[in-house]
Amino acid sequence: MSKVHDFVIENGILKDYSGTDAEVVVPESVTEIGFRAFYKKENIISVELPKSLKSIGREAFFQRKN
Repeated sequence: MSKVHDFVIENGILKDYSGTDAEVVVPESVTEIGFRAFYKKENIISVELPKSLKSIGREAFFQRKN
């Protein structure tokens, strides 16, 4: 289960996720997932989004494989 300290959240915007969980639960306080918040998090297999979410930024789940 995701831990609160795994998230960087500013004014309701999830800026970054630094955890290593395969199943991520975004906190209910998040209203927006910011640009590349989950950048290169290739280990993630699922993300549970909160009801409070209003928007998802560009490339929020962007991953580049070589």
